[in-house]
Order: sequence, then C-alpha cells, then structure tokens
Amino acid sequence: MRNAIKKTTLKRNIIIVLLVMCVIGSLELINVSASCKDTEGTYKVSGYGYRWTESARKKEDYTSSYQKCLSCTRTYQSWVYGSNKSVIKNTDENYHNSSILKRNLKDPKTGKRTPVYTFNKGTTRYMINYVKENKLKYAGMMFMTGNIEPCTAHILWSPDSV
Repeated sequence: MRNAIKKTTLKRNIIIVLLVMCVIGSLELINVSASCKDTEGTYKVSGYGYRWTESARKKEDYTSSYQKCLSCTRTYQSWVYGSNKSVIKNTDENYHNSSILKRNLKDPKTGKRTPVYTFNKGTTRYMINYVKENKLKYAGMMFMTGNIEPCTAHILWSPDSV
C-alpha cells in the first residue's frame, strides 16, 4: 500500500513539474516574439540628411536586426543604431551627441563597423549590428539618402530577427 501511495505521489509531482516547465516555456516564447514583432513606420529623409526611428526598441539578443522596405520614393541607405534610451528625437543636438545616439557601432573584439545597407521597394535585409556587444539596451534604424534628393520610406523593422 505504501508503495502505491509513493508511486501516485511521484507521478503527481512529475506532472506538476512538467506543467510548470510548459508554463515557463510559454512565457519565454511570448517574450521572444514581442522583440521580433515588426514595427511599421514612414520616415522622410532630406537630401544629404540623416533621420532615425525616434522610438528605439529593446534589443533582446545578439541576432541581426530586420528591415523591409514596403515603399520608397528613391533608393536610401540604412543601418542599425544603439542607445540606452528608448526615445531619441530627430534633432541636430541628438545627432551629434554620441552619448545618446550610438550611430557608428563597432564590434569591440574586431573593430568591424556596423554595415550600411541599400534599400529599394521590396528589399528585405537582416542587418548585422553590435548593439548588445556594446552593452546597449535599445536598437533603432538610421536612414540617409546619400543624394541631394529627399526620400520617403515606408518600412517594417524589428531589433531582433529571430
């Protein structure tokens, strides 16, 4: 009789542990999927100017960031910036304040810079960045035209690609 009670208790404890593991695993999936959800936005960049997403998002892992150009008035360049602030207004003061807007990140181990990517309508890129490697909390997108003509781009983006 005692063995039957011990077996029943053991089975119940195993079931409880498995259920707890399932709940914790589900919560982790929700957390990961939140950082991978796409943000949609339209950004206008003046000729030879720069612009960035004013709302940076929490960078959860060391994966690449993601950007898809839904439409644009002309070709533009984009790369990932890092910050410890989640909101950075598009001002000249913030552009030149490297303690707020880390727009030229490098891999601390190799010195390699974050690449600049070219976008046209329909282009999708998984963008290398060094946000986490530089111990920064948030990632966002930088834009430039590289031309005298302005550009308006409508995009989807995410700080984490997985």
